[in-house]
Amino acid sequence: LYDSRSGVINIWCSPRDKPEGYGYEIRRGALNHPRDYVATIVPRRGDSGSSTVDLELQVDPERGGTEPLEHRAEPTAGERRWAKEKLDELIEMGEEEGVFEEVLICPLCGGEVGANTFNGFVEHIATHVEVDSVKMEVKGKVLHLAGGRTLFPSDYIQKRARK
Repeated sequence: LYDSRSGVINIWCSPRDKPEGYGYEIRRGALNHPRDYVATIVPRRGDSGSSTVDLELQVDPERGGTEPLEHRAEPTAGERRWAKEKLDELIEMGEEEGVFEEVLICPLCGGEVGANTFNGFVEHIATHVEVDSVKMEVKGKVLHLAGGRTLFPSDYIQKRARK
């Protein structure tokens, strides 16, 4: 739903995630998946010397390309509300990434594994049990252990507040 270019972040809707009452056809166009442009997030620098950035939300939906750019109607309340929700979700994701860090915890001994690489984590697990394989799956890196046990990222990754 998001992409960035030229210093802004664009917000797109899809057939499954769109503003309430958005009755326009959402087509694939030149991309591999259907989407329709709805809004742009523009960063504005605060006062000189400040590290603050204000985010301006500009809502100007394409509406399936049914209206020429120069004659687009004003955004509806539903389009504005949906775009604001997407902005809030993006801010929330950014805050979570900035505030929390992922920590590798060994589910076999309960200790935090301070490995610099994932291979180091696998080597730690191998001190407890033989590791048959590590596969990249939809859920992330999955460890298949001797005896048929499987470790998923939810078994060994914890989030904690950054210090």
